[in-house]
Amino acid sequence: MSETVSSHEHHGHRERMRDRYLQSGLQGFSPHEVLEILLFFGIPRRDVNTLAHRVLAHFGSLSAVLGASPEQLKQVPGIGVHAATLLSLFIPVMRYIEHEQLGDRPLVTSYREAKEYCRHLFSGLREEVFYIVCMDARGRVLRAVPAVYGTIDEITIYPRTIVEVAIRHNAHSVLLAHNHPSGAKEPSESDIATTALLRDSLGAVDIAVRDHIIYADGECVSMAQWQQVQRVAPLLTPAAPKAADKNHGWRRGARALREAEDEELHALCAGLENDINGDGLG
Repeated sequence: MSETVSSHEHHGHRERMRDRYLQSGLQGFSPHEVLEILLFFGIPRRDVNTLAHRVLAHFGSLSAVLGASPEQLKQVPGIGVHAATLLSLFIPVMRYIEHEQLGDRPLVTSYREAKEYCRHLFSGLREEVFYIVCMDARGRVLRAVPAVYGTIDEITIYPRTIVEVAIRHNAHSVLLAHNHPSGAKEPSESDIATTALLRDSLGAVDIAVRDHIIYADGECVSMAQWQQVQRVAPLLTPAAPKAADKNHGWRRGARALREAEDEELHALCAGLENDINGDGLG
């Protein structure tokens, strides 16, 4: 009897949810309803309301559900390979679209542009990755290379490997970037040491390190800005232009990202001297 009542209650439910979405988008939808409407397409002929609640309870949030791998999703009873594949596709597809909109070779010449580029680079990644972004003399991206996977504190970054990557892609300068899946936004001691080591190694072959961006919890921190706000010994400092390129200013010199169109640093120095926990640097 209870199964008959349950079946009657859910008769037409999918159509009502679909029509509601078509009329007003996801406005007013709760997280479990958003997940439920997605599951309609992964599990065509079954009530998925209870399953949506179960999946959300397992992962804790909708963003965590969509950020999970197919293997993690299949650990929830009721989620098969089709539903797991569908749910795991959303963030990679978003990253693909963002990359397409950004273009293959964007121009990165300010702190803001560097952060925005790295935000797209790391959005949706489930593991820690260390990128070396190779750039030409004008600040245009030549190639973003994932040089190291894992946790920087636990693995060894070989400067020779990083230098070889930069030379292979004819980099005039590079932007270093890695993510902190833990959500810690402030540079660690290992981050600082790694930055100094790579700056010196790349500088030895006349390749500048423009900045080192840390991505954490959806926000980006520029180490070039951070060092100035914290008033620590400089890691990333402008260097004199090459002798053959004096007329080209910063574009041919090994200097950090320009601030001409970026007022962030001024605001940071003026208003955050007493609040330097890193949360406002993204």
